[in-house]
Amino acid sequence: MPFPVSLATGPIPITTVTTPPAVDPDDVSLVGKVFQAEGGNLIEIFGHCNANSGSLYLLRNFSDATGKTSQWYPVDLDANDVKKISVDTTKPTGNLAGFFSGSWLAGDAREGSGGTYVVLQIGTATFDHLYASSRRV
Repeated sequence: MPFPVSLATGPIPITTVTTPPAVDPDDVSLVGKVFQAEGGNLIEIFGHCNANSGSLYLLRNFSDATGKTSQWYPVDLDANDVKKISVDTTKPTGNLAGFFSGSWLAGDAREGSGGTYVVLQIGTATFDHLYASSRRV
């Protein structure tokens, strides 16, 4: 399977990072964590939290053409912290407890302006299911 994996292949299982990576997207330490999406697509992160709680953030890679280590930046993060996905094994309540979903727009409306992404986890939540997918918008 190519690495990083493209979301064009359908939903893929992923794992999170707990700090922004200090490596390029093709570093073997990111296998199972890094994925690509084409511009004009909606990236959706969804799954089920089976213990504890926390927050998930989408990070995009910006490679430096000078050969320096690439850098990872949050997508759509503002001072109000509104684009995080809150995850909690007890919320919402009832049969949906622990389930979550959140989405971001990848790149702009041009199909070729996609990017490479990872999901940053803050907190102690654990997951029995965590996926990334994309949809054309």
